[in-house]
Amino acid sequence: MRRCALVAIGLLTLPVFGAEGLLGYYRHPALNDDTIVFYAESDLWRVPVNGGTARRLTTHLERERFPCISPNGETVAFTASYDGTHEIYLMPLEGGRPRRVTHEGISGRRSPRPVSWKSDTELVYATWYFATRDTHQLAILNVETGNKKLLPLEQASDGGFAADNETLVFTRLPRQNSFAKRYRGGLVENLWRFRNGDKEAVPLTPDYDGTSRDPMVWKDRIYFSSDRDGTMNLWSMTFEGKGLVQHTVFAGWDLLSPSLHNGRIVFANRADLWIYDIERDETRKVDVRLASDFDQKRERWISNPMSYLNSWFLSHDGKQVGLTIRGRGYVLPARSGRIIRLRQNSDSRTRDLRFLPGSKDVIYLSDRSGEMEFWREPADGLGEPSPITSGGTTMRHDGIPSPDGKLLAHTDRDQILWMRDLSNGEEWEVARSAEGNEWDYIDLTWSSDSRWIAYADTMENQTERIFLYDTKERNPPKAVTTGRLDSYSPAFGPEGKWLYFLSDRTFRSVQGSPWGPRQPEPLLDKTAGIYALDLLGGQRSPFVASDEGEPPPLGVSEDEKKGINLESLDGRLFVLPVEPSNYRYLARARGNLYCLYSPLSLSRKSSLVSFPITADSTRH
Repeated sequence: MRRCALVAIGLLTLPVFGAEGLLGYYRHPALNDDTIVFYAESDLWRVPVNGGTARRLTTHLERERFPCISPNGETVAFTASYDGTHEIYLMPLEGGRPRRVTHEGISGRRSPRPVSWKSDTELVYATWYFATRDTHQLAILNVETGNKKLLPLEQASDGGFAADNETLVFTRLPRQNSFAKRYRGGLVENLWRFRNGDKEAVPLTPDYDGTSRDPMVWKDRIYFSSDRDGTMNLWSMTFEGKGLVQHTVFAGWDLLSPSLHNGRIVFANRADLWIYDIERDETRKVDVRLASDFDQKRERWISNPMSYLNSWFLSHDGKQVGLTIRGRGYVLPARSGRIIRLRQNSDSRTRDLRFLPGSKDVIYLSDRSGEMEFWREPADGLGEPSPITSGGTTMRHDGIPSPDGKLLAHTDRDQILWMRDLSNGEEWEVARSAEGNEWDYIDLTWSSDSRWIAYADTMENQTERIFLYDTKERNPPKAVTTGRLDSYSPAFGPEGKWLYFLSDRTFRSVQGSPWGPRQPEPLLDKTAGIYALDLLGGQRSPFVASDEGEPPPLGVSEDEKKGINLESLDGRLFVLPVEPSNYRYLARARGNLYCLYSPLSLSRKSSLVSFPITADSTRH
């Protein structure tokens, strides 16, 4: 008896994991009285408004999204692809077999999507089916008879009827795909009002050039989401677009997918669900737990890991290669040896693993500290990683170490080119791209003596121009090519005496004439040639044969002792004896130039070609 009592006490003290469940990622909530239906783990779930452990409503392998509950609380409409294309289905809120109610045969962002209910049998949904151009329209579907009625509104993508069932408040234009915050472009969403019998709709938010969407009607006000304070929050106004009131004050993370019923609004923020009570003017988080096996988090076997390859870089002796695959860093032997996996936390991501010259280490980007920073780690995987940078305020991009391993050039999302001294941690700004983008410095290359870098930047007229920068003197970068023609992919010669690059300077249209039944535009093909700059001055082109009987130079010339001369570079430009074509990504290795070649500028197929740096340069 005593043993049974002890066992009972022990069972009572065990944590009840099954009853509490685990946190999930909740999206697209729909509200009806005290019930919330939401999307998580590619299925629909049901939970009370006071929170608790949610109950799974659907279990199909395909995704069910955009739930919308009927006014009587008996039926939930949603979009799913059970039969191939994305269509609208209905199922009882208490559970049951889904019933397909649309047959439009459209998938992707053009697929039909339930928006709101006009009555217990009339569903308002967004569709591209009736559109004569690439845009959404709203239609009313009678879920009992299958009859459809297109609303006479162009580009309406979301909306709801007022209590009189005659006034519709709708969002004009579909949500643009970039998900950019504080969007102000030509596809910005805004609110309109349309009453049955009116000749045209009336704009409600013409005073604001940002986003206003997700209209919902309660009594005499329209509730909607807008980024008027920089973050998507809940706002309301009258039916005339007046009396604007802000109801939530989230900062940074947008309020998404609001749904209103009987004076309460449920919405998603971050990974959670929230409820706003209109009468009480209160906002609270709904504590939702999932009773799930979380199969998507289970460790699984990847049969073709190379399909997830992000970057690859050879070591300087060619004996190893550094790979990043699915956010993990690996060092592989070129011939035989062990595969080394770098040390990192399971919740961190590695990018752009490179070998650091002059050492046995590798450098890479990792977010193990919370931000993308550069780290250093022994290439054999036996030592602890150490940070190179810290305190980043924006996304850092690929870093390229100097040949002697003492300096690191890297860029960031603010379009700034940085230089860092790896011995003392000093970092300084080299250049700032005013017209380009964050990837403009991707062609950056080092001279063999680790003193100079060459890179391309975009000018005001949108042409690419090559610059040289002296890391020793730290003077402003010097433009070495014209700003009227695109020049890119610089590569230093073997001893830093020459700078080779690609430039689009040959303009021959494939179309012989602008006349004809289709009046073709000119197609410029094979525009890129290979060019060389004499960095010292007074040099003979390596592609020109020496004069007969001329002895080879002895020792180091005076020009070589002086180093790179930036004066009058435009007069020291040489055209290589290579036929212009579609070349990309020029690089130099030993005594050869390499680049990618495509037979046609529009072709995605490329092959690697090489040119020996000799008087007889033939493509191989």
